[in-house]
Amino acid sequence: MKKLISAGAVCAVAVGLVVVPGALAGTPKSAKTVLGTATVTEAPNPVAPGANTAITGNVASNSNCRRFRNVTVSWSPPPTPPVAPVTVQTNPNGDYSATLPAPTVAGNYTVSVTVAQAFRKVAGKHRKNKKPRSRQFNCVQIGPLSSSTVTVGT
Repeated sequence: MKKLISAGAVCAVAVGLVVVPGALAGTPKSAKTVLGTATVTEAPNPVAPGANTAITGNVASNSNCRRFRNVTVSWSPPPTPPVAPVTVQTNPNGDYSATLPAPTVAGNYTVSVTVAQAFRKVAGKHRKNKKPRSRQFNCVQIGPLSSSTVTVGT
């Protein structure tokens, strides 16, 4: 009976030594989900078939999720022959600009904008901690959003 009790005590100590270091380590918190909005404007309107169209806009979110986000700009409905979508990055303040060639076939189109999902990790601010926890952000995809109608051709 004494052997059984001492074997149980040894197992409990061994399990405690394995579990405690993991519990004390600075494990990161779960990612915070961050939503946002975006705007899109285009110029000129109307535009000549095949001419360049200036697309500008802004991604509004917290500071970690508006900077350096990938923004994909395309025509909707997709024209025939197709015009390749353009992907640009936002500035630190969330602004973006792109040049998208107009479809070669006359008609009414809209500019479609999608802001890609991003994951960000920011180091903890507390310097007193020897192992500060980092903060994680899940910047949710925005869009696709559509602009007002763009007339291509006359």
